[in-house]
Amino acid sequence: MPLIINGVTIPDNGEVYVNGAKPASIKVNGVEVWRMSDSVTINYLLSECGGAVETLAGDNGVFTFTPPVGVTTITVSGIGAGGSGGVTAYDSLHISGGGHAGTENCGMAVAASPTHSIVIGAGGAVVSRGSEGGTNGNAGANSSIEGYIYAGGVGGVAGALDYNGVGAEHTDCLGNTHLDGADTDGASLGRGGQAGWGDGGCGIHIDGDGVGVACDGGIGSGGGAADLGTDSGGWNVTSGAGGNGQIIISW
Repeated sequence: MPLIINGVTIPDNGEVYVNGAKPASIKVNGVEVWRMSDSVTINYLLSECGGAVETLAGDNGVFTFTPPVGVTTITVSGIGAGGSGGVTAYDSLHISGGGHAGTENCGMAVAASPTHSIVIGAGGAVVSRGSEGGTNGNAGANSSIEGYIYAGGVGGVAGALDYNGVGAEHTDCLGNTHLDGADTDGASLGRGGQAGWGDGGCGIHIDGDGVGVACDGGIGSGGGAADLGTDSGGWNVTSGAGGNGQIIISW
């Protein structure tokens, strides 16, 4: 139940002032009766952040986080970036693998420091083929906080069912459900990326001349693979990018 002082309900989001300062907690007769709680979601771009953004400095994946005064422990959840899908362009069917999701971990307690160094991994970049052949997808970059690493996912392998997303459900460590990527033509062969904290990117197969572009993965998820089979040399195929990583800090 909420804390009420002199008929006023005290919120838990830190908007409380004592002698002009925001306290981390309130004690009555030495017993803590209220503690500030909040969280901040840190994405690759600072402009995408939510929560206590005033405690962050940085951009493009590199940040410094300063906990509020009085906070002694923070809880950290994170995921590395997803890899991009593989691509092939041949006269016969070659099935590439979708990108893998980054490694995730939730609810890790960390002693609060004056500042914390944070890196948010960038998703694996797309790969393309403008001529016959195959190209593996790019790996996603690691996310990290104070030396703890959330590894990025590997890229999909060209011409191999390295990861075969078919739209299956994945429940992440935060309790949210996402879908592996599926093939856009509905084939059971898959080619979609692995789900992380977002949906995996859809894969694509073009049988004949055309342009094949797979879908990008969501947060920490793998991009879809793209395969083109043609017998007249009209090569133009691009995989989906892996999704950027993310770190959530709460206190």
